[in-house]
Formats: sequence, C-alpha cells, structure tokens
Amino acid sequence: QIRTAQLRSEASFLGKLVGSLEYGARVDIAAKQGDWRQVTAPGGLTGWIHQSALTPQKIVMKAGSQDVQKSASG
Repeated sequence: QIRTAQLRSEASFLGKLVGSLEYGARVDIAAKQGDWRQVTAPGGLTGWIHQSALTPQKIVMKAGSQDVQKSASG
C-alpha cells in the first residue's frame, strides 16, 4: 500500500529496476519466492515486487443490487 512500487528483475531489493507501478494498479501474480511475487501488470510489464507493496482485494462485479452470476465481456 504505497504510492509507487518498484518492479525488479529478480526477487531481491538489489535486483535491477525494470519499471514501476502506481498505487491501485492491478497485477496478476505469476510466481512466489519467499516474500516476493513475480507479477504481470497491464501492458505486459513483468517483474518482481515485495509482497508488502501488494494488497489482496476480491473484485465483485455487480449489476444493480445483486452479484453478477455470469462473466463479463469487457
């Protein structure tokens, strides 16, 4: 839960910076190594980020006042 998170080439604070993510950016976790997560961000940016910079959040799609029972197309 930080303003800008740094993506690194390896699971270490000493790894080369490969990019950064703004607060609220959504990522997909591809791998875990200790306290580090390999993530893919929108635009295909991939790198390692420390888990302390991540916040798990369940996304619930709603149509009106009821949960959507089907998948969304876009």
